[in-house]
Amino acid sequence: MTLHQILTCFLYAIKGSSLKSMAQQLKIPDYHSLIAFFHQTWEPQQLLKQAADQLLNLQSGYLALDEIVLEKHSVGKFWLVKHRYKSDGGYITPAISVVLLVWTNGLIRVPIRFELRRPGEGSVKDSAMRLLSWARNQARLKPQYVLFDAGFASQELLKRIDDYGWMFVCRITKTRLFNDMPMWRYKKQGYWNEAGFLSSGLKVRAIRRAGKCLELLASLRALQGRIAKRFITNRLMIAANQVVAIYGKRHVIEEIFRILKQECHWDRCQLRCAEAYERFLSVGCLSFVKWESLRLSHFGFSTIYKLRRSVMFDQVKLDFSLPDSISVEVNL
Repeated sequence: MTLHQILTCFLYAIKGSSLKSMAQQLKIPDYHSLIAFFHQTWEPQQLLKQAADQLLNLQSGYLALDEIVLEKHSVGKFWLVKHRYKSDGGYITPAISVVLLVWTNGLIRVPIRFELRRPGEGSVKDSAMRLLSWARNQARLKPQYVLFDAGFASQELLKRIDDYGWMFVCRITKTRLFNDMPMWRYKKQGYWNEAGFLSSGLKVRAIRRAGKCLELLASLRALQGRIAKRFITNRLMIAANQVVAIYGKRHVIEEIFRILKQECHWDRCQLRCAEAYERFLSVGCLSFVKWESLRLSHFGFSTIYKLRRSVMFDQVKLDFSLPDSISVEVNL
């Protein structure tokens, strides 16, 4: 069994396929051999970076960070499953937390590395610092900006990025200190743009933008605090509108999460080994990279959803092969 066979299975498998149904599509009589493929010793993250380098051009782009919470039905059967907060639903659920690092230039988007949050290995901010350290010291990436939301904007992460000589644009909470005052108390008007210092001593440019509803309901102070958006960047000589536009590129990671779950089977893995689970997710990322490269080479398809639907219904025939250097062969 080879990586090419597994990847082809991931690409052709219908939405919601389990490992057992994938094995039936591969015509493997015993699906335990498919499970054994993920339990063998091979480096998943290295293959993902090789595929991204060879199939897509990772130059002059941005790095984006975010966390995805993959829900699980039970909490006691797998030690990675913990009760996590799911921000898009606003509730606590048994889940596995994955921090994803994405490269994008606004047109191409590709996951290049991720980290499973294991108990005792720190918060999402610690995972983000390890991912960025890998991007600088091993992958040798030089992003124009690093983009992330307020949940990652710790003092340590901001200082680490600034020490790397990189630029960042991120959201920030209203309670963070800016020039020795909480952001929400610093200025009351809806729009302002000013350079100043965080409590760590890092000099940044802060931008506040009011929401559309705020313009109609400006008298409601409580609503004003919730709707307003606050951004900071360590690039001081930059226009406020440009900061907001750059941060808007971060939202491609939300679409990547949706595709990984719906089309690359991230929400269907039932493996109970952390290493095997990581290899399963890496093959899902690898299938995303392959879909993205095919989308860019076939101009008639604007989205991966349309391209995959055409493949599933035999409307187009595509080459799913990988470069020779990207291979894993396991004898079972």
